[in-house]
Amino acid sequence: MLEFALIAPLFILVMFAIISFGLLFSWRSVLNNAAREGARSGAVCKSDDEIRQIVSSNTALLPHAGTIVPSIIVLDSDGVPLPPGQRQRGGVISVTVSYQADVVAIPGILSATKNLTGQSTFRMECDAYAP
Repeated sequence: MLEFALIAPLFILVMFAIISFGLLFSWRSVLNNAAREGARSGAVCKSDDEIRQIVSSNTALLPHAGTIVPSIIVLDSDGVPLPPGQRQRGGVISVTVSYQADVVAIPGILSATKNLTGQSTFRMECDAYAP
């Protein structure tokens, strides 16, 4: 009984750490996938609103998914930023998805809130201009 009382807190701490890191890894994978899907759709001339909708649908199962807002950056072939909604063949579109992940805090190892980011960049395959 004494041995269990000495080992149990450490065992529980390790279990929480495994679960927390597993959740963080899974959520980061979801963010990377959402950013990739959003950038890919933007590369084939979907609008910025459609990109946001795609990112939203891909992150819908995350806790507090309503707080996720993607950042969309479009550059022309010379690396000059283009206005929102405008696309240029040969340029690049980059979608970044940031998320505040709430996990069980582990003192000295893991804070209660972690900032997770997923990012993807694709080459533009078409030309489009905002209406």
